Formats: sequence, C-alpha cells, structure tokens
Amino acid sequence: MEVEFIARPRGEREAMNVLEQFSQKLAGGYASIEFNGGIFTIGASHTGDMYDVAMAHTIIGHSLVIIWGVDASTAARAAEIARFIDERETVLWTSGPPPADGYYADTGPADLRELAAGRSKARPYWIREGGATTIVTAYAGVSAEQRRDVPGFVAPEVFVKGTGTSLDKGIHEDLGAHGFTGGKRYVIVNYRQSGHTSGTAPALDTGEEGFLQLMDAVARLGLVPVPMGEYDPYPRLGRTPKDEVSANLLRYWTWKSVDSLGRRAEARLLRVLVEKFAAVAAVGMRSGVTDLLAYVGIPTLSIDIHPRRGVVAKGWQRPLKRESVFPAYKVVSLMQGRQRERDKQERWAGDFGAQDLAVIQKALDLLTRGETMDWKAPQHPQDVTAIDAHAAGLLKEAEDRVGTLRRAAAYRSSGAADPTPKPSGKSGTSNMEDLKRMIDQEKQLGVSTGQTAANEVWLRDQRELADHLLDWLTDTFVQQTTEVHNAIRDLRELHALT
Repeated sequence: MEVEFIARPRGEREAMNVLEQFSQKLAGGYASIEFNGGIFTIGASHTGDMYDVAMAHTIIGHSLVIIWGVDASTAARAAEIARFIDERETVLWTSGPPPADGYYADTGPADLRELAAGRSKARPYWIREGGATTIVTAYAGVSAEQRRDVPGFVAPEVFVKGTGTSLDKGIHEDLGAHGFTGGKRYVIVNYRQSGHTSGTAPALDTGEEGFLQLMDAVARLGLVPVPMGEYDPYPRLGRTPKDEVSANLLRYWTWKSVDSLGRRAEARLLRVLVEKFAAVAAVGMRSGVTDLLAYVGIPTLSIDIHPRRGVVAKGWQRPLKRESVFPAYKVVSLMQGRQRERDKQERWAGDFGAQDLAVIQKALDLLTRGETMDWKAPQHPQDVTAIDAHAAGLLKEAEDRVGTLRRAAAYRSSGAADPTPKPSGKSGTSNMEDLKRMIDQEKQLGVSTGQTAANEVWLRDQRELADHLLDWLTDTFVQQTTEVHNAIRDLRELHALT
C-alpha cells in the first residue's frame, strides 16, 4: 500500500482539503444512492471504528463508505477515516445526520455473515459500525488461516508514494531509538483520554493514576511496561523516556518514520513492532487503538465498564464478538466507580478500585502466560448467571410482542372496526393509540418494578427492539412479522454468547 506525506491539518479548511482528496461529497441525500452491495456508515468523529469499517470494506469487496456528521469540529477526524480507507471512488461524506433506522432494517446478522462469506444478493445492505465488526469477526471466525489475514487487512506493508520505498526499515530504526531491544518481553499499556477532552464516553478513559496502576501491574509480572499515547508517565516514575529501560510509544504518530504519513503508516509501525520485538501483550481501556493492537497480532486485554454498573457506554457488546473469535483477545469489566469519571476535564486521575485492579492483574497474568483459551476473567459481562435469566426474560417479552402484533394483524385483516388485542393478558383497548399507550406503560412498569437498576442498563441496550415493535404497531399495524423474528434472532444470538 502506498502513502504520501500530508502535513497535519491546522484548521477546518486544511482538513476539508484532505477530506476532499480522499473522498467525495454525497450529493442528493441518502435516498439518491443506487448501489447494490454493502453501504457502510460511520460517524465523522468515530475514528476508533475505522479499523473495523476499513477491514469489512476490504473483506466484502463491493461496498461504499459514507462518513456522516462532518463539520468544523469533526473534519480532521473525518479526513483521517477517509485517508485510512484510501479509496476516493468508494468513500463519500456528508454534513448531515446518519441515515434513519429504516435504511438498516433489511440487514440482519445473517446478511452480514453472508457478506463476509462472499455471498450476497443484488440489493443494498446498509451497515452501521457495529455491523462492520460482525463482518470482520464472521470472516476471522471461519478458520485460523483467515484470522491470520487480519493483520494484512489493517496493517499491510506501506510504501512511500512515487518512490517504492518501504517504511519498515525506518520504523525498525525508530523503535530502536525509542528503547526497544531484543531479549525483553514488552506489554503495551495504551492511554486513552479522548473522553475527557471530547466528551465521548469519559468513563472509558484511562486516567493518569489509572495509567500508572496499569504500568505497575505489568511490572509486577516481571515484564516491561510500554506507555503508549499522549501521557508521559516517566516524570512521575523518576526517569525519562531516554533511559535504556524505558521503551515507549509516546506520541508515536509524530516519529520520523511515520510522521504525517497517516494512520496506515502508524498501524504498520505496530505490526513491525510485533514482527521484530517480543510484544507479549497489550492492555488498555476499550478503544479503537486497543482493538488495533489485537488486530496487528498482540494478545490484548480490553478493559470495559460492566454493563450492570449503570454508566456503560454504547457498543460494549462488540468486544465480546471479537473475544468469541480471537483467542488472544480478552475482556475484563470494571465494577467499581472512579471519581469524576463522567466529567469533562483536561486532566483526570482515574484511580482503579482495589477489586477491579486485582481482577486486571489476574487477567494480565493469564494472558501473558499464554493462557488465552477457554477462560473469562472475573467480572466478565458473561460471567454473571443472572444475565442468562434476564436475557431469557427479554426473549419472552419480545415473543409476547410478536403475539400482540399477530392478534392486531388478525383483527385488521378481518375488517373489524374496533380491534381489541390483549397484550400480555391485560384487558383490551378501543383504538391504536390506547394500544400503544398500554404497551408503553407495560414496558415502563417492567423496568421500574421488575428489574434492578443494573438490569435497567441492560434493558436500555435492547430498547431498539421494543421501539421497532411500537413503530410497526402504530404506523402500519399489519406489518409482516419477519422483522420481529429477525430481532428475536439477534437477541438469541447475544444470549447464545453466554
């Protein structure tokens, strides 16, 4: 793959110039797109999702990528996404919001697996970022051979455009200049801080104290912790990155070998690290870069917030998909809150609680000893038996809604002027508005009286299912039940992961 030197944009205008170089503006809105194949959509600020989207785009071959939400604050990140994909003819951008839910309604998990396998029908498949993860994991889950393809998708060898010069030699030299040497076993510790500066899932940031705790957890195992990212912990540790023992990936995107060459070059740097040195593991809060470390071939521990804690960030299910396919990708979840974890602030301590830190330490020990098969860390989202029962309850709720829809359709098809379906055994209603109100009330009662506060979080993650059913009931009333069955199937698949 070829890359070229492009100075980092210093403002919106420069960022838009880069975006235009690697993508085209969407004219006419989503309804104007006539394309039979995959149509990926990704938010302009969602750079962490671009690795999955770019790989899925490569895997299925015939697809478009639409970057939505481009404005002054997101143009630079949108440009990074477009540049990483590097196919101007297939990448579009828009300042508008994401497509309405209806666009995605015809693309279920089975369709995504068909796309991953190279089997699809001549029709559009609209795919969110999470669908891209499904395609990547469906492809990688077929065999160990296909899993070995993943580093090539995300971090192929990179050449300077017009010269044919590979970056690998310069990257190797750069790694040596930053403390890497043979004979040592390294664990990369990724620092995330975007939540407290941009406001995107601040509870998933590492925190300065939390970062030092992770560094110490690695050192306690007799391994060399490698700090990665913006925050330099060495002054706190009484030494500098120039010390012989201080291998680091601090601001690695500014290193001579990859500076201003884009994220493809940066991903290649991590792959060369894997090939030339003993990177035995990586650890970090859930993020796109943490996932990238796994994709380039490093056993990785992704730290998330347990969904029962009540501050879960959207997308917590996606790491579970990766874990189900990649033996050396593991998930551990935090059960203890951290002070001011939801606040937006430039600097944040983020100390981990003693219980959580002990779990992280144990999981790191297992991972770095090569114990990568058939274990789930304590506090894993799927290591709580109550989740099984709750998922079964959600499944029954969905099936009840299917029954309601069938009864409503039967009344409508019979020509009855006053339909009286009886959802969940309650008394009938006289019109559709009352029916909608009853279902809303039932749902709210189910949350407030039948679930714990932690279960409310889980239920909120599944709210899309109930919303779809309410929409169908009020808008058309006699919709086919195929989509409902698809939604139930999706829920069954989530439950089957446990």
